[in-house]
Amino acid sequence: MDRDQAKTLIRQLANQGCVGFSGHCQDSMDERNVNSDDFLQVLVWGEVLSVEKNNNTGHWKCEVNGKDVDGDDLTLQVAIDEVGQRVICVTVY
Repeated sequence: MDRDQAKTLIRQLANQGCVGFSGHCQDSMDERNVNSDDFLQVLVWGEVLSVEKNNNTGHWKCEVNGKDVDGDDLTLQVAIDEVGQRVICVTVY
């Protein structure tokens, strides 16, 4: 999967509400005052910086950068689960 394919799939899944959050991601969001609206803003409008296959899980690991709802820079590390058809937030920074 290339960056454009990842961006298209991430946006599609985000718009369908197929998004999950790891426990670590939820902790990181609380620490950084990031809410789900900020997260979704970056998924839908951000740019995919990197895509890498995780051979252990079979998911695609992506780094997505964009602006949150307040216009601040936000970077997300997400996993695309093609089998479960969802985007899983791993962490935010």
